[in-house]
Amino acid sequence: MSDYDKHVGSRIRLYRKSRNISIKELASMVNKGHSAISKYENGNISLDVNTLTDIANALGIHVSQLLDFPEEKKNNPNILQGGFFGSNRLFYLYYLYGQKHTIYRSVIEINRTTNPPTALFFVRIKDFENIHDCEHLYQGNIFLSDTYFHMVMENQDNNSEKIFLNLLNPFHKGDEAYGILSGISTKNMLPVSYKVLVSKNKLTEDDTLKDKLLLSKQELRDIRTYNNFAVDMSV
Repeated sequence: MSDYDKHVGSRIRLYRKSRNISIKELASMVNKGHSAISKYENGNISLDVNTLTDIANALGIHVSQLLDFPEEKKNNPNILQGGFFGSNRLFYLYYLYGQKHTIYRSVIEINRTTNPPTALFFVRIKDFENIHDCEHLYQGNIFLSDTYFHMVMENQDNNSEKIFLNLLNPFHKGDEAYGILSGISTKNMLPVSYKVLVSKNKLTEDDTLKDKLLLSKQELRDIRTYNNFAVDMSV
């Protein structure tokens, strides 16, 4: 088995599980045997173009979402190189939720081989050892300027729902950056925004992190003064 076959297989498994489709159900949808789907997902056999297209259609995704193998492309400048984002593939995102100020952890997986770059966003994961086990999965594009980083993502279970991540692209090469995550609340289906902290490394989930994620006194004053929500993005 090749690394490419294993990657495609892992993507099939990821999107299948995010849609709560069993292997048996997917096999029926694409007229394949149960064992064939298992072999595809484990990377034991390569997929032909027709089967790949059939599986993508059955999962309600574009074929490219199964083919985003993170290989380097020579003579193709990487627009995400330098500054805060450097060459990392994974970034760790944290925010607070609820009256008890529960810390929620998520992971951004960046694919730099496309133009514009794309990303998978694993929201509310249980642990970092299995980021695919998440409450919500988003996929979308990254737009980067010298100063700002924007990510526009689509819910893979409900393509009518979009979320937006905006943060500074600091010129420094520190390990953390603040931003705003905006979307639709799953609790009351109303527009909502969160103050988030994005890190190159996993952070200890303690009171120190909670203090970083709480809205500061200055941010609360600015809300009352200007009637809008702005995060102090300096770390």
